[in-house]
Amino acid sequence: MQKEENLQVIFISEGADLDALSTAFGITLINPEAKILLPDAVSSSFRLAVKRFENKLKDKMIKINDLKKINVLYLADTNNYKAALKKLSDFIDENTKVIIYDHHPIRSKLPKNIEKHIKKTGSASTIVVYQLKRNKIQLSSDDATILILGIYEDTGNFTYNTTTEKDLRAAAYLIEKGADLETVKNIIEERIDQQQISIIHQLVENLQYFFLKNKKIIFSFAYSDRYIPDISGFLHMIKPLQEADAFFVMINEKGKTSIIARSKRKEIDVGKIMSYLGGGGHFAAASATVKGLTVQEIKNYIESVLLSEAYKEKTISEFMSREIITVNKDTQIQEIKEELDKAPVVFVVDKKGKFLGIALSRVLKESLRHGIKDVKIENFIIDSIITFEPSTRLSEAEKTITTSSQEYFPVLENGKPVGVINRTYIIKILHGQVFDSEKDIFISRERIKPKFLNFEKNLRKYLPDHIITHLEEIGKLSKKLGYSTYLVGGIVRDIVMSKKSLDID
Repeated sequence: MQKEENLQVIFISEGADLDALSTAFGITLINPEAKILLPDAVSSSFRLAVKRFENKLKDKMIKINDLKKINVLYLADTNNYKAALKKLSDFIDENTKVIIYDHHPIRSKLPKNIEKHIKKTGSASTIVVYQLKRNKIQLSSDDATILILGIYEDTGNFTYNTTTEKDLRAAAYLIEKGADLETVKNIIEERIDQQQISIIHQLVENLQYFFLKNKKIIFSFAYSDRYIPDISGFLHMIKPLQEADAFFVMINEKGKTSIIARSKRKEIDVGKIMSYLGGGGHFAAASATVKGLTVQEIKNYIESVLLSEAYKEKTISEFMSREIITVNKDTQIQEIKEELDKAPVVFVVDKKGKFLGIALSRVLKESLRHGIKDVKIENFIIDSIITFEPSTRLSEAEKTITTSSQEYFPVLENGKPVGVINRTYIIKILHGQVFDSEKDIFISRERIKPKFLNFEKNLRKYLPDHIITHLEEIGKLSKKLGYSTYLVGGIVRDIVMSKKSLDID
């Protein structure tokens, strides 16, 4: 292919769906010089659409090997400029103009010079359709059909909560222009294969429940040895997921985990949660791909974020302990001997009840053990400490405690002590399961079933042929006798770690 002089490229994300394709195609109608750069992985419906409209799309595509300096870069159905920059760093510079067409919330700061067409619609395709209409660009029946595919898929046939009036009006306009809904149906309709059935079965087996503030959140996971396209389109088959307020499905594929997140509640913003993991989306639908973490680590992290988001606007007054020991500064430590086992700190006040500082119970008890009894407690005051007010938000408190080694934080109202809270408790409230005993949060105790991964390829790669032959013969004999045969010991470790091994047991 001949190199482009004024190169204009449309970037779409890995795992792209029909909305990305429709948006990118719409951009080529707005600017015929723009070319679509296909990602390595796309959905099966995306592939079907490209095949169905090959004559319409083939001249609008460009391969990464044909790229040189990009003059204009479009982002279609994504505002993840960092991802585009990472993939195309050899072809873009500070002079490259960047234009975004997207409907997802912006989760990370974008450079000021980027031209943004970002609207709150159910699909990004809707945004380009409105611009095509404003520009009075003529559309053929095929054009309208390609454009409407993204709207139908990303709004769930106009049933998702993120669907807007604009999506419906854009679709109506495209139907008026001859969009073929029979073709739309044929491309979008579900086609499930054996591998997808296996994934669905694993997800059903691995459902785990997490209750947070009367909201039911479900986690599930599955393992696969290859990329599974369009699995999100089949999740409606799992009834518990559809009944949940939100769910997070994790599919581990060869060392990376794809996360599909859905929510019916705006207070559970899965788009924001996925952005913390490098992904993104809407409050209602989002996704991310994570490397280097186990499924359990990802689940723990998401639970931590859910807790933090749910409780960060709560105030100290809702969680502080009001059972505090308050003594006058002139009190001798022997007078409060019996009180020291009741609390880790003692609040010291003046005659008017104003807070002066704290004394540590363990220090006072140690002094008593050494015979120091007739000393006033004011000699043990720690007065250079951080305090909170009852109205302090937990999110504000967290910022404070992360820069302090202080363990206990007095809570003062009008200068007088009314409670205490410790740093560990604040962290657990925001990031741990501190409410488990109160049934505010419940995680199902169903035992996680063991999973099976196929390491045949590794065996054939790292073991000599004659060993493989012997193993196959042993396997056949075992099956004939009705037994199972297992490899154990060092070879298992080595094969899992992709190492050569002859340590066979």
